[in-house]
Amino acid sequence: MTKFRIVHDRPNCIACGACAAVSKNWTLETEDGLADPVRDVIDESELAENQEAAEVCPVFIISVNKIED
Repeated sequence: MTKFRIVHDRPNCIACGACAAVSKNWTLETEDGLADPVRDVIDESELAENQEAAEVCPVFIISVNKIED
């Protein structure tokens, strides 16, 4: 099964919550309010919702990259 890695530039997160609104893999931390992925390695079944999280991020700090074998 193909795996994907989520890359998140957390220091540039603005804590808007858009990613968490569209993907159950994203949460907003209670301490600082910034977003974090629950898992940074996902499979194809989670790909669409995490790509959507990347697309709705207003500061474009999320990417989803295929892990090459």
